[in-house]
This record gives sequence, structure tokens and C-alpha cells, in this order.
Amino acid sequence: MSAVPHFIEGLLMGAGLIIAIGAQNAYVLKKGIEGKHRNIIAFICSLSDALLISAGICGMGFIFTTHPMITGITAAAGSVYLLYFAFTCFRSACKNESMNQDEAEDGAQSLKT
Repeated sequence: MSAVPHFIEGLLMGAGLIIAIGAQNAYVLKKGIEGKHRNIIAFICSLSDALLISAGICGMGFIFTTHPMITGITAAAGSVYLLYFAFTCFRSACKNESMNQDEAEDGAQSLKT
């Protein structure tokens, strides 16, 4: 069997994951709009994506399959992180924090006067 279909399948799956606006992409977009640390945030996110993709390619699936305890620990750590992230997003929404740059500038101007 040719490796080309697997390559195309992996390419399409990766594109589907990248195209979707997830938490990381929303964070990068927010910081880009704010103009705060755009380059370093984009670099760190790109690097972490590349490392995770490389780890997956280099056999993490095999490790997770052969060591169920590692799978459980990783799943628990991921769940704790997602719950924390959900809590901070909910708290931010309750405080009515805005991503709108104009509103942020208006608020800063009113504090100066």
C-alpha cells in the first residue's frame, strides 16, 4: 500500500484541526488584535504545535497503547487543565471583559480624565 493516501489523510486531519478556531487560536487572535506580544505568542504556539505533532508522529500513540497508566494520567491532567480554562473563561465572561479594542481604549481614556 502506498504512503500517499496516509499522507493525504494526515494532511486533511491536520488542516481540519488547524482551521477550527479553538482556544489557542482564539487566544492568538485576541492578543493579535490587542497588539500585545504578537510575535512571541505566535512563535510559542507554532513551536508547541510542531512539537506535539512530532511527538505524535514519533510514537506517542504506541506509548499510550502499551501503557494505559500514562494514558490515564495524561487524560486526568488534560481534564484538569480544561476545567481550569473553562473556569477562567466563565469568570472573564461574568466580569464582562471585552475583546473590542475601541472599548478598551475608551475605558483607558476615561481613567486618564
